[in-house]
Amino acid sequence: MGEKGSSKEFYQSYNNGHIIYGCCKELMRVIGSVARVLEFGCGTGKNLNIVVADYRCGVDISAVALEDGRRYYEGIHYVLGSEEYLGMLADSDFDVSFTLSVLNHIEVVGGIVEQLKRVSGRVYLMESQDKWHEFCWVHDYIGMGFVETGYEWRSPMSGALYKLYSWGE
Repeated sequence: MGEKGSSKEFYQSYNNGHIIYGCCKELMRVIGSVARVLEFGCGTGKNLNIVVADYRCGVDISAVALEDGRRYYEGIHYVLGSEEYLGMLADSDFDVSFTLSVLNHIEVVGGIVEQLKRVSGRVYLMESQDKWHEFCWVHDYIGMGFVETGYEWRSPMSGALYKLYSWGE
């Protein structure tokens, strides 16, 4: 175990009951076991780390987060990139793609959502529908062809309500 307050300790605690782990666990339950999974906005890969898949790919804009992830998690293919990277992927390249609290931090998401649908058979979005700070945007995922799964989670830190949306089931 690392030094108290270290990033390694944080990543280990995340996988052992960190506050957002409950909603992440539900997301992983609906994804199930798949051959190929993509997380858009993966950060360090802490969510991908608990996905059961033969091939796990994480895309993020933060080189620092990806470097941390490479140190703490094994078996994840990390890609430094943004929505432009999705355009380079083949149609149906993944069984599942997902986001967790990513799209609510991007003002315009229609192109990203369409690319995720194009490259995956199923797409899951665990996103907030609350504007809990100035850099949060609320999006109409139902209007983009998604359905609410009925799962909701409220962040004890921000009070934001997160809902799980699915497409392609």
